[in-house]
Amino acid sequence: MDPTIARRRLIAKVVVLVAVMSAWLDAWLRHRLHARRSITYGPMHQRDQERQNNLRFIYESTDVECVDLLRMRRAPFMQLCDLFRTRQLLRDSIHSSVEEQVAMFLHVVGHNQRFRVVHMTFRRSIETINRYFREVLYAVGELRNEMILPPSTATPTKIRDSHRWYPYFKDCIGAIDGTHVLARVPRNQRAAFLGRKHTTTQNILAAVDFDLRFTYVLAGWEGSTHDALILADALEREDGLKVPQGKFYLVDAGYAVRPGFLPPYRATRYHLSEYGGRNPQNPKELFNLRHSSLRVTIERAFGALKDRFKILYNKPFHPYKTQDHPKDVDYLNRPIENYMAMQIIFGSGVATGRFAMGSNEPLGKPSDIVDILDDGIEVTSEFVDASNLTGKGKTVDKGTPGDSIDTKPMSNLGKRKSIRAEAAPGIYNVVINCPGFSREALMYALNHMMEHKATSLVFLDMTPDDRDLWLKTFLAKHYHN
Repeated sequence: MDPTIARRRLIAKVVVLVAVMSAWLDAWLRHRLHARRSITYGPMHQRDQERQNNLRFIYESTDVECVDLLRMRRAPFMQLCDLFRTRQLLRDSIHSSVEEQVAMFLHVVGHNQRFRVVHMTFRRSIETINRYFREVLYAVGELRNEMILPPSTATPTKIRDSHRWYPYFKDCIGAIDGTHVLARVPRNQRAAFLGRKHTTTQNILAAVDFDLRFTYVLAGWEGSTHDALILADALEREDGLKVPQGKFYLVDAGYAVRPGFLPPYRATRYHLSEYGGRNPQNPKELFNLRHSSLRVTIERAFGALKDRFKILYNKPFHPYKTQDHPKDVDYLNRPIENYMAMQIIFGSGVATGRFAMGSNEPLGKPSDIVDILDDGIEVTSEFVDASNLTGKGKTVDKGTPGDSIDTKPMSNLGKRKSIRAEAAPGIYNVVINCPGFSREALMYALNHMMEHKATSLVFLDMTPDDRDLWLKTFLAKHYHN
């Protein structure tokens, strides 16, 4: 066969083979494209246009719509943004204005929305929302001395203009109570945060005046902590709660009677619902009724705050009816043997308040305060925080995978050293061997020194006679067997 003809036939076969392979590849690609829809992205200018339209809708809406979206009216929202800008707490960037940064923050705290939802609304990445959220959070914290002011010493108008309360409560400047807010903690810390709410919470102490304005806040105590202990901590702090001379706060029966704090009579009807339409039968019931109708201000303040900012809202969706078991009656209001010894042994599950921060304390820099996970707000701390806990870059409670930007936690709004330092070495043997006291009383004093290192150090330096005198004075004041 002629070589030229053979070459032409070979070329023809190659061409046919290439054509067949091209047709097969084209058909296969078409099948793949039709089998799975591809993800398409709009042009960047279109996304910017959608974002601007969304922000314009928020800014130009009515007050009712603005409250629904941002949980505040337009005028206060603009004033807040101008205040941040004037104080240079927030700055406009080439990508985001101060108004947009604050709007994203309010969407999260006002509706308890996750970052992925805000991402769809504002057309911002989760990382961007994370960054601006903590910057706005820091800016809000820097306004603490302007937003949370001490109460006035003048007689409140609500009391002065009512014959029910004046002049009996003329020196009252507000009410104090605690409220529980949901906290996410690791398993080894759950015991301290589990309280009567049957879930992990942090117990927040707050004081309000009769215009529903908060005058002091102490947040971060574990949910198992008694309200009276948190109040004692607030009074011991250098920048803590201060009660003006001759004035007092209204408190509930969970607090003790002490200067500056007025609880109701115990074992006496208190709330209006307990009277069943009948009038008070004696002076104690009359006092309790007036006390209750005035102290309800703090409950209204908590209710309004949680209703406005859903991130604090912790009410169950379905009611659950509970009651005491009849067999529990024999064990109610009975002392627990060896309680102080058990408290020392199982101290890791006892609330210490090492995460607590008052409303007068600075938050630090934004980089020190928070890094946010999409599943909630979390705080970085060298201990544990009252919301989400992680340790050294490893997330303990990861939430939904794929959304987290940082693995540091955030809720405590800043780092704070524990207010309960370790006791001095050797304090156990010195205290427990003091003669003339019962073992239970010595355990009580030892527990106090375990929580106050300075006291334990001074006690070690005392002579035996001075130790005996100190123990007698301390136990007579605090220990009641």
